[in-house]
Amino acid sequence: MKPTRPFPCAAVFHRTATALVLLGLAVFAAAPLRAAESPEADAQNILSTSGVKGGIIVRLGAGDAAQLAALRANASYQVLGLDTDAARVARARTALYDRGVSGPVNIEHLRGTALPFIDNLVNLFVTDDLGGIAMNEVQR
Repeated sequence: MKPTRPFPCAAVFHRTATALVLLGLAVFAAAPLRAAESPEADAQNILSTSGVKGGIIVRLGAGDAAQLAALRANASYQVLGLDTDAARVARARTALYDRGVSGPVNIEHLRGTALPFIDNLVNLFVTDDLGGIAMNEVQR
């Protein structure tokens, strides 16, 4: 028998980055949000729509250090970007360091299609494209 998760499920299509935001086990599409004008506004839209108030946020395809930094709205969040492009990861890592947020906001090079997390660890998963990662891998 598969264990159930103790929190409600939500998903949102976010038009600015065409980001798919996933929370919980089930996934459904809601109406697209109005396009944001900046990475900070984009992140605020993602956070307010998801309803997440803290925990671990993962951004797949995370070449934008500004959005990664903005997803850490306060000290109750830890943000991890994952990207398959090593050069993009290096640039974003440098930008996060320069912004003074590296540590609670980080980015790692993702190799393969398995996410580097134990089950039920991530509170919010944000992506434009799953890039070959199976939906059941994201939802575990």
